[in-house]
Amino acid sequence: MVKTRAILFGLVFLLIGILGFVPAVTTNVNGMPMLLGMFHVNTAHNIVHLASGAVFLLCGMAGPGPSRTFFRIFGIVYALVAVLGFYYGDQPLLGMVSSSTPNTWLHVVLAVVMLAIGFAKTNRVTVPQFIFSRGEVESPRNGSILLRDRTGPGNIRRAL
Repeated sequence: MVKTRAILFGLVFLLIGILGFVPAVTTNVNGMPMLLGMFHVNTAHNIVHLASGAVFLLCGMAGPGPSRTFFRIFGIVYALVAVLGFYYGDQPLLGMVSSSTPNTWLHVVLAVVMLAIGFAKTNRVTVPQFIFSRGEVESPRNGSILLRDRTGPGNIRRAL
């Protein structure tokens, strides 16, 4: 599930990064390009979206571990970007990346969602590696895991 979410985030970020360069989608408000008439964008901002989208896609294709890690890291990054947005207001962040109040609140929402996905409890069960070398792992219908030792048919231990 986290892989799918990472891929979807990647596609959305790539789309937003591309749309930021399309004049028909951006409108000038007080001399500043606005995506969807609401979010300030500039070349640096669009490049950040394109890079984020590409990395999201790569992590999504790499597996659940990299996807989860990326959600955690970028959740923290977007929280920091939101803090910078509140500090700088409508001025460019660090003098380069355009910002506005709607951008800042969007970054807050993105940070919360990314952190929730990245730190969500997983249903994945990890079994120590030595178990695989000693016996077979079975999963009965009740959800517990039984380990069958190869030394004899009656040697069954409940792992979880």
